[in-house]
Amino acid sequence: YAQAQTMLREMSLSNFVNNQSAILVVDFVTYNALIEEFVYAAVVFQFQPSGAVNTEVESFAMRLDLYGSQYWYRIMCEILVFLFSLSYIGNTLARVFLAARHQYTIQKAKQREDEQRNKTKRERLAFPAIVATLRAGVGWLLADHFHLLDFTHSILTVALLGVWYGVVFSKLSQDYFFAERPIWDRERCASSEWCGDDEVLFSFYQQGVKLRAFGRFCAFNVVCIFFRALGPLQTFPRVRQVLLTLKRASVDLFWFFFCVFILIMGFVVLGHTIFAGTMESFSTVGRSVITCARLFVGMTSPGKLWTGDHGWVAVFTT
Repeated sequence: YAQAQTMLREMSLSNFVNNQSAILVVDFVTYNALIEEFVYAAVVFQFQPSGAVNTEVESFAMRLDLYGSQYWYRIMCEILVFLFSLSYIGNTLARVFLAARHQYTIQKAKQREDEQRNKTKRERLAFPAIVATLRAGVGWLLADHFHLLDFTHSILTVALLGVWYGVVFSKLSQDYFFAERPIWDRERCASSEWCGDDEVLFSFYQQGVKLRAFGRFCAFNVVCIFFRALGPLQTFPRVRQVLLTLKRASVDLFWFFFCVFILIMGFVVLGHTIFAGTMESFSTVGRSVITCARLFVGMTSPGKLWTGDHGWVAVFTT
């Protein structure tokens, strides 16, 4: 605490932040020994040309001891999921190969007929025949959307497990020890992968980014798995009719959402251009996208925009 106070005082006396500063990031790691969990926190200050200061707080909660003897059942489930996913990927590739080989046999038989008819010999298949063979293999995968959905979420599951084990067996999870006093001497630097608080903070940041990305892709993968549960329900006529209707309307739905996306992006650029210097919700393109999406679905009232130029606000809201 004393070192932090001294550092802040020196930064204030040396005019560390001045009118030329664009961004200031303060990050730190805290540890809760009761639940054995770390929290990485970063406070970001962005200095706008208009004089406004935008603040953003980013934090990751993580545990370094992710496995233990009490989690044996979870480890077994992860191994089973990994094996089932690999078996389904292998089965799907085998089906694609069989469909392609069947088409290859047909094309080869046609080639022999052409050779006998024209009395010419070709050692290789013509290019259109090769394209037809590849199309047959991919066609089996695309013939039923649930085949493609199963194949996609199986590959994603294997990739996510790879990311998860990369985090579990990383040097930070395996070797880092949170010292009571963060003093970096020669002895500690020689026996550790890190030799400074900045290196440890950066490792925690990387770990937090991986865990956050892992959680988001896991959420998407879970949605795919629940959609896959509709596959066996196709035996019921009404469910099959609903799925068939969605399949036939997929092209029209794609172009509808594409037009909506273009329309929203127009308002995103308009809002960011007009209100970037006066409103935090439009200060960046990413925030503008979120704000316009909330306005589009009705989660944010347009009345909150009436803080700047009323003429441009009227143009934007109409």
